[in-house]
Parts: sequence; C-alpha cells; structure tokens
Amino acid sequence: MEKRLKDYNIILKTRIGSHCHNINMPESDQDIRYIFIPTIDYYFSTALQHDMIQNKTEEKDEEYWSINKLFALCIKGNPSSLNILFAHSKDQLESNDIGKEVLNFRYNFLSRRTVNQCLGYTVSQIHKLEIGRGTKEGKRIEMIEKYGFDVKFAVHCVMLTNIAIELCKTGIYRPYRPNSEAVYLKAIRRGEVPLEDIRKQVKSNIETIEVIKSICPLPEEPDEALINNFLINLLTNYFNLNKKG
Repeated sequence: MEKRLKDYNIILKTRIGSHCHNINMPESDQDIRYIFIPTIDYYFSTALQHDMIQNKTEEKDEEYWSINKLFALCIKGNPSSLNILFAHSKDQLESNDIGKEVLNFRYNFLSRRTVNQCLGYTVSQIHKLEIGRGTKEGKRIEMIEKYGFDVKFAVHCVMLTNIAIELCKTGIYRPYRPNSEAVYLKAIRRGEVPLEDIRKQVKSNIETIEVIKSICPLPEEPDEALINNFLINLLTNYFNLNKKG
C-alpha cells in the first residue's frame, strides 16, 4: 500500500465516524479518510488504479479516496462523503493548498438530494434494527443480543433525520452534533433508550421532514456542470504544475 500511496498527493486528512459527530465513546476507534489526487496515468492510460485503498486495524480504520470518488459521491448528496468536507475544524486534521480550495468549494455540493439520502437510509433501515445488517458482523450480533436491537443503527437513524431537519430549516450541513443532542445519542448507543421510543422519535422526525422539505433553501440538485468544471480546472492546473521534464 505504501508503495502505491507514495506517488499520490494527499490533499485532505479528516477524522470522521463517531468523533466527527461528537458521539464518540471511550471504546470508539479512529476513522480517518484521506483524499488524494491519483497520478496522471489514472486518467490517461490503461493502468489500473484504485479509487479507494483501505487500511483497517483494531485501533483505526483508514481509507484513502481519490478526489474523483469523493466528488462523485458528494454530488449524489451522500452524507458519509459530505462528512469529510463538513467535519468540525478539530476533525479536519490536515489540508494542503488544493485541499483548502476543495473545502472552500464544498457548499456547492449541498442540495435537497442530501435530505432525500438521509430519508432513504432511515426508511430502509429502521425496520432492520432488531436483525442487523449481516450475521457475519460479530460485534453487531453481540450488540443485538445485549440490547435487543442494533443500537448503532438506531443512533444513525435518529441522527441522520436530525441532520436532515436542520438542513431543511437552515441550508446548513453540520455533522458535528450539539452537546444537548449528543447526550441523547450516546444514551441510545449505551442501550438506555427503549426501542419503541426510538421508533417514535424517528417517525416524528420523518413526518417533520416531509412537512418542511418544501421550504428547504437549497436547490433540488447541485450544479453538476459547475462541479465538473471546478474539478477539471483543479486537476489541469495541478498536472500542469507537476509536469516532469
């Protein structure tokens, strides 16, 4: 992995996951995302390069994403990808000049697509709280056996709908949750909130989103032409400045 990465320009290093949302527990690991610009043969040759490189251990979960992968997912309104760009300043661990350009441009990704993404995830997953996503995930099985339902899933469902409500009202995407909300989300994570209360909260949040979605100040979708032109110009300037010979 190190041999592959040494030729890549790392433009951003961001801590995401529970730390990014202000809901980390003592046992929480470090989820780090690196954004890189691939070498030029990624774009102009048949050489196979990866959009994502993973380095996972018990203590940390590191993933390296190409800038193309990041932009493609952010255009779709994917919350996990937007977290990389909208993380709290304490979780924006490193950024070079190009990374700072990307961060300054980040608001152009925001649209009602993100509201729909948050809703879609929650609606599709809320009924799976008691069965989890897959029997092969040992920690998830232990969690369900201990609490009767997947508390991590529950946290995500409540938190994502809270984020969507805030986005509808303000047009601001904020993965870092205020302390008053984080206390409640951590209580869910510890299994202290009954499943029925969580279901009622999520149902109420979804109903609120459906009512206020029409007043969301964001556009229906991002300006993809603007985003693509920004990325093309960014990469063109980068490779022109880094020509060999």
